[in-house]
Amino acid sequence: MAAKLKVDLEWDFASYISKVNMVHSKVSGAIKRFSNCLAIIENEDKSESEIKEDLKTIKIEDSLFQSLLVLGENLKNQAFHNSLLISAYSFLEFSLVEYCKLLNDYLSVEKQFNETKGIGILKCRRFLNRELNLNLHLMPNWKFLDDMRELRNLIIHNNSNIITNPTINLEDQEFYERFINYKELEITESGYIFIKDMGLITNLVDTSVEFINEIIEKTKTKIE
Repeated sequence: MAAKLKVDLEWDFASYISKVNMVHSKVSGAIKRFSNCLAIIENEDKSESEIKEDLKTIKIEDSLFQSLLVLGENLKNQAFHNSLLISAYSFLEFSLVEYCKLLNDYLSVEKQFNETKGIGILKCRRFLNRELNLNLHLMPNWKFLDDMRELRNLIIHNNSNIITNPTINLEDQEFYERFINYKELEITESGYIFIKDMGLITNLVDTSVEFINEIIEKTKTKIE
C-alpha cells in the first residue's frame, strides 16, 4: 500500500475508533441512568405488590391473574429493557456499517458495499468476507452478537415473543433453544421473552466494542 494511502487510512482508523468510543460512552451512560431509574421504580413497587395480593384474595382465576402479571412485566420490559437493547444493538450495527463504508473507500473492491446483499451486520459479514476474507462468524463473540440480533428482531417484529409457529409447542419453537439458557432472560408459557438483568445489555455494548476492535486489528493485517 502506498505510504500516503497508508497514513490516510491509519488517520481514518484513529478517527473512527475515537467516534466508536464516544458513542460507546454515551450508550453506557444511558444504560446507567436507566438502571438508576429502574431501581427507583422497583423501590416504589410496594403498593403494586399489595394490589397483586388483593387481586388474589378476590379469587380471580389463576390464568387471568397470571396474564395480568405478565402484562405488567411486559409493559415494564418494553418501556425500559427492550428499548435499551435495541439502542445497544443499533450501536453495534451502525459502527460496523460505518467501518465497512470506510474500508470501501480505500480498497479496490470487487463490489461496492452499498451493492452488497443483506442488511446490517449480515451485510457487513458478507462484505468483509468477500473483500478481505474475514470470517466474522468464526470470531469468538459472533454467536452472542448474532443471538442479540435475533432477540432484537423478535422484540421489534414479533412483540417480544418467540412463538413464530403457533401450530407447534413452545419448546419446539425455532428460538426456544437459542435463548432458554440465557440466565438474563425469561421465557413465559405464552412465549414472551423478558430481559430480567440489565447485565445482558451492558454485556452487549462491551462485547460490541471488543468485536469491532478485533475486526480492526484483523483488517490491518490483511491490508498492510
